[in-house]
Amino acid sequence: MKSLPLHQLYKACVLKDLPFKTTKQLEPLAEIVGQNRAQEAVRFALAMPHGGYNVYAVGRNGLGKRTMMLRYLEHHVDTDQQSHDWCYVANFEEPRIPKLLQLPAGKGTQLKQDMEKLMSRLVKVIPQTFDSDSFLERSEQLKNEYGKKQEDELEKVAAQAKRKKVSLTVTTPGGYRLVAMNGDEPHTAESFQALTDEQRDKFEDAINKLEKKLRQALRKLADWEQE
Repeated sequence: MKSLPLHQLYKACVLKDLPFKTTKQLEPLAEIVGQNRAQEAVRFALAMPHGGYNVYAVGRNGLGKRTMMLRYLEHHVDTDQQSHDWCYVANFEEPRIPKLLQLPAGKGTQLKQDMEKLMSRLVKVIPQTFDSDSFLERSEQLKNEYGKKQEDELEKVAAQAKRKKVSLTVTTPGGYRLVAMNGDEPHTAESFQALTDEQRDKFEDAINKLEKKLRQALRKLADWEQE
């Protein structure tokens, strides 16, 4: 390893290249040099919109604590007049993508408090509403109306199926099946295979069209149930 001479270890400042004679001619720096974490903490503290918080600066004498605090306080702008509150609220259509609300400064806390009051009230009011006689009567009325609509829609499809010698039967709650009829009885696999190709194609075409009508009827019933 080769040793370095002294003149290579020292970088001298060329005074004649400086654009001033003394530092008194320079304007004071507007920003604080160094102490980035301390400055970030002060900016965070000044951004707090509510009262009841304090900033405590600690460190050795001569670090510029007081100067930094005074400078930030002098240039501090009231955030309540220039910023906003940003609130995430539930998105019921896309639960994984909450909606973002922009509110006037200070209104976020008010919204939170109002929602808490609303929830407290709903917890009491909703059970009372569901237990009321008027609600139970209306619920029973709607069930009867929906049952009548369901019966009418299925009877329409069943009547069309009967004209095509096809039977509409209920397999499970909410499940239906269309079956080719052989007189008054459903076709068995053997009797259906004994038909001519033209007869089988006619049944299959009729069943395909009836299935489409049945799906339309079931979608209509689902829409009524949601209403």
